[in-house]
Amino acid sequence: MAKINVDKMSLEIIKELDVFCKATDEAVKKAVTETAKETVKNIRRNAETEYPTGRGASTGAYAKSWAYKRDPTLKGKWAHSMVVYSKAPYYRLTHLLEKGHAKVNGGRVIGRPHIAPAEEIAQTYLVERIRQNIAKEG
Repeated sequence: MAKINVDKMSLEIIKELDVFCKATDEAVKKAVTETAKETVKNIRRNAETEYPTGRGASTGAYAKSWAYKRDPTLKGKWAHSMVVYSKAPYYRLTHLLEKGHAKVNGGRVIGRPHIAPAEEIAQTYLVERIRQNIAKEG
């Protein structure tokens, strides 16, 4: 067993906590990026199956419009967040397709959820991925 001076013990604890903090930070960053990438794939897959025909869907443009990026509003060393979004001009359709909408001549179009299921999956997988990545690092 290694002996350490009591005066230097706090420095050693701080060093070990710093190493753990950096490893955890990398694990979280990696997990958030992987989850965002997987969420985009899930939304694209759901959009292609839910909207096989129609405006933009016949070419797959709506499904292809989904992407992810780092949240620009967050600042700081420990801020890790990704935004999954639909690019212009299809971002205008997301709520209408997800929730449904009224027709011009009366009646309603039933919404087909394709974003919410991917979000639920992402929330569960993110926690699991963070745990797995921390276990790999430590």
